[in-house]
Amino acid sequence: MNLPGDHRGFTLTELMIVVALTAILAAIAYPQMGSMINTYRLNGAARAVWSDLQNAKMTAIKTNQSITVTFDNTTTHSYPRPNDPRGPFTRNLANDYPGVTISYTGGSSLSFNSRGMVPVGDVGTVKVTLAGRTKKFTIQWTGRIGNISNET
Repeated sequence: MNLPGDHRGFTLTELMIVVALTAILAAIAYPQMGSMINTYRLNGAARAVWSDLQNAKMTAIKTNQSITVTFDNTTTHSYPRPNDPRGPFTRNLANDYPGVTISYTGGSSLSFNSRGMVPVGDVGTVKVTLAGRTKKFTIQWTGRIGNISNET
C-alpha cells in the first residue's frame, strides 16, 4: 500500500550533484588519455617490429638462405618470404600506429644468414619513436634480438 508521504528515490538536486562530480572527474582524467594512448601505440609498434625481425630470422633459418630486412623509410620495413604464395612481407607502421617512426643505426637494411646470424656491419639498434619517447632494442652479430627497453 502506498501512503502519500512514503515515496523513495533521488531528488533532482542529488542527481545534478552526481552529474557535476562525474564531469569534474572526467575533466581531470581526460588529459591523461592522450599520453596513455601514445604509450600503448609506442609499445605495440616496438613489439610489432621486434616480432617481425624474429620472423625474418626464423625464415632465414627455415629456408636455409639469407633474408634481408629493408627499412624503406621511417615507417615501413619489409623482407622476402621465399616459397610463400603471399609474397614479401611488408609492414607500414603508419597504418596501425599513427605518428610512430622507426630508425635503424646499422643502415637501411639488416641481413640474417642461413644460421640466423647477422654480419658485423649490420649490427645496430632499432629505435621506435612517438611523441618524443623512444623504445629500442639491439641486434647482435649472433642474431640475438635484444629485449625492448626505454631509451634514456
